[in-house]
Amino acid sequence: MPLKHSLLVDVLVLLLLFSASILNSFLYIVGKEIESGQLSVIYFIVFILSVLFAIFRIKVKTTKRFLLVISLFLLIAISFILTYVRFAIINDAFFSEFKLFAVTSLTILMLDIILINSGCTSINLRLITFFNLISTIILFMFIMKSLSQSNLIHDESGFLYQNVSYYSSFFLGLSFFLSYEFKRDHNLISYYFMFPLMLVQFYICIQSGGRGGCVLAFVLMLYYLFVSYGLKGFLISIPFTFLVLFIFSHYFSSVGVERSLSLFGGEGLIDENRELLRASALLCFEDSPFFGKGIGSVFYLIGTYSHNFVTDMLCEIGFLGTILFSFVLFFPFLFFYRYFNLGSLYRFCFIILICGLVKCFFSGYIWVEQFVLFPVSLFLSQRPKKSL
Repeated sequence: MPLKHSLLVDVLVLLLLFSASILNSFLYIVGKEIESGQLSVIYFIVFILSVLFAIFRIKVKTTKRFLLVISLFLLIAISFILTYVRFAIINDAFFSEFKLFAVTSLTILMLDIILINSGCTSINLRLITFFNLISTIILFMFIMKSLSQSNLIHDESGFLYQNVSYYSSFFLGLSFFLSYEFKRDHNLISYYFMFPLMLVQFYICIQSGGRGGCVLAFVLMLYYLFVSYGLKGFLISIPFTFLVLFIFSHYFSSVGVERSLSLFGGEGLIDENRELLRASALLCFEDSPFFGKGIGSVFYLIGTYSHNFVTDMLCEIGFLGTILFSFVLFFPFLFFYRYFNLGSLYRFCFIILICGLVKCFFSGYIWVEQFVLFPVSLFLSQRPKKSL
């Protein structure tokens, strides 16, 4: 019997989206390390769980729209393979990202099949609240350990400060989402509980010193204020926002806080190393402007990705591919905005997509970013259904 809603489905979705950040943070706390390429193991476990769920809990049927998702992932995979054939040498960074893409895309395909057959348009708020709270506690322990040992920015463990900054912003996005949902459901106790949690998450983000994560936090906050309170509430909140920033800069001063708040003056978002990477990617784009060098080629041409999905795409798939994929990214926004009130799953995916795109604009590699690939695949594979 097809499931209308399942806690197991929500668990699998949350594992896909957030398990890497929680595991990374936990391992840092206990003094262990994990390489980014090893994260594919986590997604492979989620993939196996998804397969088992599909086998034992649903009668699998696919749709014509689902073929679009398969076609998209196949095109990306083929481009990855052709890039390897062209350069005819194993590049460790390339192989790590290709492996991560392969297992992430397979996991997303399985989750799409489950969501198509289960008819889910909502997501369990209690589960997300519990997950969000536990994750915030772990991140708070993380930042406290870092501050006690000097500062996260100068930490020699190899765990980059950008990671915890983005992680805290992701969970801040979850808190905004939950706050909006609780307000809709008139659950005032849970609604007011979200505000101190937001402050803690914002504190973690600012203390970590990642400017990209800080930008994401402010983008999410502006979106939440506008959706929840309209233009009037948004304007009223501006003085309060500056008051919070003033308090942080004067009473919680640290290297991380100073770096985060440099967004509003001084060096801003300027980073010489990343500017050099982006300039190098654009030079490769000029060499093949229409079709690019192939997905994954940026790791061969400049040694790593350029920390900006626009310059990455221009280098790898050229002007024509960038325009085409920009439409693929734009229409999910339109879709989730249009069907915003049809189910919490759509609103959840809208927040996730914002997180993914802002991250990829500053530091993520879009072809392996589950925060982008999952909502895009959901948009391509599903037709909107009535809210549960």
